[in-house]
Amino acid sequence: MKKRHAAIVACALIITVGVLALILSAVRTWQFPEPAGKYIPGLIALSVTDTTRSDPFARDHRAPREVLVWIWYPAIQAPGARPIGYVEKNPGVIGQLASMLSLPPFLFSGANQVTTHSFWEAPVVRIDTGFPVLLFSHGIGIGTVGQNISQFEHLASRGYVIVSIGHTHESCLVTFPDGRGIPADPVRWKEFLRQAKATFIQKPLPLMASAVSAQQKDSLARAYIGLVPLLYESLDVWTHDTRFVLDELDRLKAHADSSSVFSRMDLARTGIFGHSMGGMTAQQVTLDDERIVAGISYDGPPVPDVMQKGLEQPFLFMACEGLRAMNDPAIEHSKQALGMSIKGTTHFNFCDFNLWFNAAPLWRLLGLAGSIDGHRCDAIVTRCTEAFFDKYLNGRNSDLAGIVKDFPEVTLTSNPVSR
Repeated sequence: MKKRHAAIVACALIITVGVLALILSAVRTWQFPEPAGKYIPGLIALSVTDTTRSDPFARDHRAPREVLVWIWYPAIQAPGARPIGYVEKNPGVIGQLASMLSLPPFLFSGANQVTTHSFWEAPVVRIDTGFPVLLFSHGIGIGTVGQNISQFEHLASRGYVIVSIGHTHESCLVTFPDGRGIPADPVRWKEFLRQAKATFIQKPLPLMASAVSAQQKDSLARAYIGLVPLLYESLDVWTHDTRFVLDELDRLKAHADSSSVFSRMDLARTGIFGHSMGGMTAQQVTLDDERIVAGISYDGPPVPDVMQKGLEQPFLFMACEGLRAMNDPAIEHSKQALGMSIKGTTHFNFCDFNLWFNAAPLWRLLGLAGSIDGHRCDAIVTRCTEAFFDKYLNGRNSDLAGIVKDFPEVTLTSNPVSR
C-alpha cells in the first residue's frame, strides 16, 4: 500500500511539474526579427478627430469620432537614442488583453521585457521621391494599433511609411498621446464572442473548402455574414475611419515642412492591409476608394460588396489553413486578385502572436497558435507582403509565385483573373 501511495504521489508531482512548466513557458520573452532594410524604423503617434461624424460606440453619442494613428517610417538614428519597449507607449494593454481573454495577466508578462527596433520620433530620412504609404487596421477586440510590429518595422526599413489605425472602442486598448486610455467596449466584445461561437459551431467558412460549386461557396459565405452582424455593423465605421485618416494625411502633407514625416509621403502610391476585421476593412476601402493602389487581407472574412462587385485593384487574400477558401467568391469576381493559404496556421498566426506564442505549448493547446514555427510563419507573411507591395507600389519585378517556392507550407489558391 505504501509503494502504491508513493507511486500516486510521484505521479501527481510529475503532472504538477509538467503543468507548471507548460504554464511558465507561456511567459517567455521573445525578440522581434532584425529589420532587413537600410533604414531604421522611426515611430510617431497622433490622434485625429472627425468632427463630421459622431462616435456610435461612445457613451456620449454626440461625441465626435476620434481614432489613434501610429506611423512607422524610414528614419535616422539620433545620437544616444534607444529603441522603445514593446508596451512602452501602451502600458495598460497587457492587463486589458488578459482580462478580455479571461486569462491570468502573468501569462502575458513576458511582453514587458520585449524591446522593439523602433525609435520614437526619430528624424525622417529625406529623399526627393518620397516613400509609398501603407494603411493598416488591426483585428477586432484584442487587436491593437501595434499588433503587427514585425511587419511594420521591416517595411519601414525597406522604405515604406506605415499608418496603423487604432479603431477606438473596438481595439483592445487605445492610448492617445495625451495619456487617455480607452479600452474595448466590453458589451460589444461579449456580443462578438457570442456571435463568433455560433460560427464555430456551424462552420460555414471551413465548409467552403469542400464546396463543389461557386454557388455553394457564395451561400456559405453569406451564411457566415448572417451569423456575425456585429462585424458588418463595425465595418462601416472602420471604413469611414480609414478614409478619414487618408483625408487627414492629404491635409498634413499639404502643410508639412521638409523635416516632417508627412512631407516624405508619396500618397499617389498608397496601399492598404489589415488583419481579421482589419482585413475586411482593407477590402472595403479598396473597393470604395480609388486612392488605394493595392491591398492585402490577413485572414479577413468575406465582405458582401466585394463578393458581389469584385475589386479592380490588385489584391492578395491571405488565409489560415482551415479557411483557405473563404474568399473564393471575392477572388472570382475581382480583376487582379490572388488567394494564398499557409499550412499549420490559425487566425492569430497573422500578427505578432506568432512570436509571443512560439515554442509555448500552452498557446497551441488553447488554440491561439498553429503548428507552424512562429518565426517561419512571420517570415512568410513579411516576405509575401513586401513582394506584393513592391510589385504594385514600387514597380519592382517581384515574383510572389517564385518566393513561395521557398516555403512549401504556402499554397496559391488562385491565379490573377482577367475580365
